[in-house]
Amino acid sequence: VHTAENAKNAPSIVITSPAAQSSLSPGNLKVDIAIKAPNGIATVEYFIDDNKKFFTGTAPFTGHVQISKSLKPGTTHLLVAKVIDKFGYSSQAAIEIKIADANADEEKTPPIPPAAEPASSTPTI
Repeated sequence: VHTAENAKNAPSIVITSPAAQSSLSPGNLKVDIAIKAPNGIATVEYFIDDNKKFFTGTAPFTGHVQISKSLKPGTTHLLVAKVIDKFGYSSQAAIEIKIADANADEEKTPPIPPAAEPASSTPTI
């Protein structure tokens, strides 16, 4: 039943991780949120650029969003988390994320020198 009290207690949501403007590599991204929902939580949905990527109705409502390898390095995208309470009231939070250059974050490890050849056990004359 929708009442003025229920409407007044509409949910709120904040994305706590990743931070806005984070440079992220393609792959699975964990999205942490903080929710206030006095009416209870029915579901939390996660989007990248208006494309639903994940949803859950189970606490702690953490998101697991797949960042596609088809997103070009250096481009920015909108990450949205939307909470819907048990009465259908909703709220959303959005941050911009940047796709990292896959080569920029790699550690440069010095090459391993070739192994020295073992010393001969027979003397050379």
